Amino acid sequence: MNVSDLKQGFDRVEIKHFNSKTYKATHVALVKNSTVYVGTSKCHGDDQFNRKLGREIAIGRAMHAWKVDAGILPARKDTKHVAVFPGLTKEGIDSTLEALDHEPVLASCANVSSGGCCGGGSCKD
Repeated sequence: MNVSDLKQGFDRVEIKHFNSKTYKATHVALVKNSTVYVGTSKCHGDDQFNRKLGREIAIGRAMHAWKVDAGILPARKDTKHVAVFPGLTKEGIDSTLEALDHEPVLASCANVSSGGCCGGGSCKD
């Protein structure tokens, strides 16, 4: 699914790429109603960063989180690198999307299993 298609089906789509010595990753956030679905793809420090591949992986993970939440797919225990932030106000959505700009904050949230929540910059099991 390309970004144009995502923008048709979601209220908001945010994509952030990070390519530094210490953190190589792509975060994708899809907003639908009052919920933010985040998918993350990370590179090993020795790997070559690839924006297109990272974006495709992160979109797939965010879409998977949305499909599980919508009841289209069953939840899996082994799903990683996704976070679901349900029931947010407009300010909560804006705050969550702003966190995409801060790699360490969202990096910890990105390890929440599908269907889990991560709020306020800390993960919960």
